[in-house]
Amino acid sequence: MNPDAIQIRRDLSPRPGPGDGPVVWLLPRAEQADPLWQILAEALGISVEAVRLETDGHGRRILTQVPAGVTAPQFAVAHTEGWNAIALLRRGQVGIDLEMMRPLADLSALARDYLTSAERVRLDSLAPNEQGAEFYRLWTTKEALAKALGLGLSVPFGEMEIAPLTTPTDWVRIYQSRQLGQGWQRWHQRVTLGAEMALLTVVWAR
Repeated sequence: MNPDAIQIRRDLSPRPGPGDGPVVWLLPRAEQADPLWQILAEALGISVEAVRLETDGHGRRILTQVPAGVTAPQFAVAHTEGWNAIALLRRGQVGIDLEMMRPLADLSALARDYLTSAERVRLDSLAPNEQGAEFYRLWTTKEALAKALGLGLSVPFGEMEIAPLTTPTDWVRIYQSRQLGQGWQRWHQRVTLGAEMALLTVVWAR
C-alpha cells in the first residue's frame, strides 16, 4: 500500500476529522494526560471529561457512551519506551503496533516460538541482514491484528500465519482454518523515535 495513504500526526493540535481510512497519532508519552482521551473527545464532539471508557475481558479499552446520532469510532493503542501510537477509524476494525527495531539476540528461538513453519521457511530464505526486519514485520502485524479482532493473547502467534506482502487478499490465517484476510489492509512504516528506528504497523477493515 502507498506509505502516504495513512496520515501520521505528531501533535494534538485541532485538525479536520479523519476520512474513510485510519488516522495515526505518534506522540511522546506524557506523565499528565493520556492523549487518547483528547483524540476521542475531538472525534465524538464532546469534552474530555465526558469520554467514558471501560476495559473488556482481553484488556482492550472500549467506548461505553456515544452521543446520539454519532457512530462510535474504532481505535487501538500501542506503547513502546516513552511513545504512544494511536489509530482511529471512523467505521470498521483497526489495530496498531509499534516496536523498536533493535538487533535480536536469538532470532531462531523467537521464530520457533512465534512464527508458523511457512513463515520460518520464508525467514530462512532471506539474507541474514534482512531477517530481523522481516521478523518485526510479522510480529507487529500479528500484534496489530490481535488488537483489531479483540483477541488479546487468546490466539498464540505461532498459530497465526501472515502471507508475504505480495499477497493482497486472504493474507492471514488463524488456527490454519479461519480466513480473515478478506477486506483487510495492512500498512508498515519505519519511523524515527528519538535516536532510534521503529516499525509502525496498522491493519484495518471497513
